[in-house]
Amino acid sequence: KHWYAAPYPSSFHWYEGIKELPWEMTPTAPKRTLLALIIGSVRTSQPTTSNLRKLLYTQCTAEPEACQWHKTAHSCSGVVNATKEMLQLRQAKFCPAPPGDSITRKSLFDSLVAGCVPVLFSKASLVQYSWHLSEEDVNNVTVYIPMKTINDEEKNFLEILRSIPQKELRRKQRAIAEIAPRLQYAVVPKRIGNG
Repeated sequence: KHWYAAPYPSSFHWYEGIKELPWEMTPTAPKRTLLALIIGSVRTSQPTTSNLRKLLYTQCTAEPEACQWHKTAHSCSGVVNATKEMLQLRQAKFCPAPPGDSITRKSLFDSLVAGCVPVLFSKASLVQYSWHLSEEDVNNVTVYIPMKTINDEEKNFLEILRSIPQKELRRKQRAIAEIAPRLQYAVVPKRIGNG
């Protein structure tokens, strides 16, 4: 009667020997100097999401000091073993996750496990993971920009992200630190519990 989804396995796999968990906000953690990082293809099989991605790509590449887009092939194989790109998630404050061929994306879980705040353009992107994330969790750890805000109203997503107060960003990062352990497929370090 009901369908429940399991999170995509992240490209990050943490273990007991890790000195610093990627979602933790510590003085020695990498500084998050990049406003936004997007990993994915510009083209999808869906016209609405392709249009959104083209607009985001244009806005992102117009401001390379604030936003980086790492283009991948039009498939998940473009991000497998992409260690450099995965580590860059730790340097970004926000990780926009526009829908692609489907409403959800693996990058949502890579972002969360890396401590980067996902930017959703469809609330449906995470609500199907109700066994792992409550609606409150989703609201606490993400920024939501309705797709029509970019596609129809032609707003710049970078300006929207810049308008988010630092205090709100920190609150979201702390919320990510609370839920990240239960979103990874690895043995959770004893010092943070069972996730």
